[in-house]
Amino acid sequence: LNAFVISRSGHWFLKAYLWLMLLSPLLNKALDYSDIHSLRKASVCVLLLCCISGWMFNNANGNGMTVLQLICMYVLGGWIRRDSIFEGISRSNAILGYVTCAAINLLSLIIVYYFLKKEVGILLQHNNPIVILESSFLFCFFRGLHIKNSIVNLFASTVIGALLLSDMIFYNQLNNFIYNFSQINGNLMVALMIVAVMFQVLGGALVLETIRKSVANPIAEILSSACRKISNKCQK
Repeated sequence: LNAFVISRSGHWFLKAYLWLMLLSPLLNKALDYSDIHSLRKASVCVLLLCCISGWMFNNANGNGMTVLQLICMYVLGGWIRRDSIFEGISRSNAILGYVTCAAINLLSLIIVYYFLKKEVGILLQHNNPIVILESSFLFCFFRGLHIKNSIVNLFASTVIGALLLSDMIFYNQLNNFIYNFSQINGNLMVALMIVAVMFQVLGGALVLETIRKSVANPIAEILSSACRKISNKCQK
């Protein structure tokens, strides 16, 4: 229940991800059925809202840790997927752009922190325009890839379970365990233990996903069937 409460407190990503998951069918319809000119205007407006109004003037999306930011990135990804103007960006150029943006942001952090002696928090925010541009190049890289693999899809479906286990339920226990383990072991053993913990979380997430499907899929089918019946009656 705590995960569904919209707030700017802890565990922001899981809350934002869950709300994006609920809103994604509506966003998909809007992205798929908008003409390209409307999509461009909408994408620019969303980017201005998050990057200019949010990043520069600290509105409700001041730190980029909200569902608004995830919606912004979702719309940006949809625009890049559909608009032909991005076809000219090759994968090599996309990687070059990504690395260049990352280097610029890193250089900015070094200058602000070490030479200007100021806080660098604003450069680390998710709605930093440089970070958004960096993400755009990453989207362009994946634009031409069509991944249809059952194993990849299986692991991709564990996002919610992995977030629940590692970010909410066992967050403190995992951190304390790794910290205590690092006090009595070398770097290699700590690295191996972190990998082992990651696989344990992934295994738990697979179990949670199996349970979720068994419970949620029948409910979703019932709701879908009810919606189809209502739609048919309205058409008649």
